[in-house]
Amino acid sequence: MDEILNKWSSELTQYTKKFHEQAVEVAEWDRVLVENGEKISKLYTETVAAEATQANIDQNLEYIDSQQQELSSILDAYESQVRELLDGGLARGEGVQPADEEREKAYNLAEGLNKQLDDMSKNLATMIDEINQSAVLSGTKEAQDDEDPIAQIVQILNAHLTSLEWIDQNSSSLNAQLKDVSSTQSSLMQSRNM
Repeated sequence: MDEILNKWSSELTQYTKKFHEQAVEVAEWDRVLVENGEKISKLYTETVAAEATQANIDQNLEYIDSQQQELSSILDAYESQVRELLDGGLARGEGVQPADEEREKAYNLAEGLNKQLDDMSKNLATMIDEINQSAVLSGTKEAQDDEDPIAQIVQILNAHLTSLEWIDQNSSSLNAQLKDVSSTQSSLMQSRNM
């Protein structure tokens, strides 16, 4: 009877030790999974923010493009009106002196163009400010020359290119980590089945 009890006690100690070792391994794997889950969540949040910023930039660029097309059509109309004025005046022998009414139309058109250019300038400045604020939040803003909007636009586009490259690199790294986790999980499942 003592022999059987000693044998059971020995086996129980052995199984307890194995169980403890496996529990430590499982706890380590669980910790790694939690860490990777947090990294995935952070990367996802950053990706969503980058996509939102990119969508905002695309929307602003589309607006600027439509404003530019509208301005171009207004300028074309203005040029044709000026041509008509000049051609009409020359045909009637009046030289290059347009009538007061035509001069008033041209003045009003120029005023309208000036207002639209001011609006476009304000919209572009607003878009640059929004993008700069987004760059400050993401920690990628560099010192920018406030006097040169072209340089600001180039820096903004460079920052977005850098962000997209970072997202590409991190997604590759994340895929590799997911494969590692998957292979670890597979080997864990295989060792449990044995």
